[in-house]
Amino acid sequence: ADYLDALASSAKLNVRTLTEVISVKAEGGKGGPPRFRVGVRSQPGSSEHAARRPARAGETLTARYVVWAAGEFQYPREGGGAIAGAELCRHNSRVRSFASLPGDDFVVIGGYESGADAAVNLAKAGKQAT
Repeated sequence: ADYLDALASSAKLNVRTLTEVISVKAEGGKGGPPRFRVGVRSQPGSSEHAARRPARAGETLTARYVVWAAGEFQYPREGGGAIAGAELCRHNSRVRSFASLPGDDFVVIGGYESGADAAVNLAKAGKQAT
């Protein structure tokens, strides 16, 4: 939707469109919080949107926290039909306050209203979100 593009641009969000998340993996964690590696790849047709920045083939994003903002808010798909590593993510319906989340480096999986809401609220809280 055009309004989501305008919102992402206005808030200077690092949005990756037409991007499929293929895995989420936790690394480390001994003596500190884990870091997450989020494997992504471009979807067909991703070159159609010059203003948007799709993922490169086989790209890996890293972050200390992952927010899953995909699916119907009241019906998150967190079980067996979800992506590999879904149990490592926090669905946005489980977040009471983005400002109170620990850390400052997040990857938001999903788009439309839920993903935009998560990214904007993280940015308002002074946190980095991809």
